Amino acid sequence: MSDEQAPNAGEEYALKEYFIKYMEEIKGLSEASIKHYMGALDTVISRYLKEKGLVNHSIFEIKSLKHLLDVQEF
Repeated sequence: MSDEQAPNAGEEYALKEYFIKYMEEIKGLSEASIKHYMGALDTVISRYLKEKGLVNHSIFEIKSLKHLLDVQEF
């Protein structure tokens, strides 16, 4: 998958899958709480990062520590 393409329908970002698993298994959050977190990440934060040119589609496409550090500055 190139950086310009969003995942196909049904395809998930690995980081997103691990974050959900962390919230479920480690933090013990309810499904409703997880949906709230994911909604914020998918809409507000991803939209902001996209407007700044730091991601193409979603915060979950960040794949390197350097990219994460670049995003952290904003």
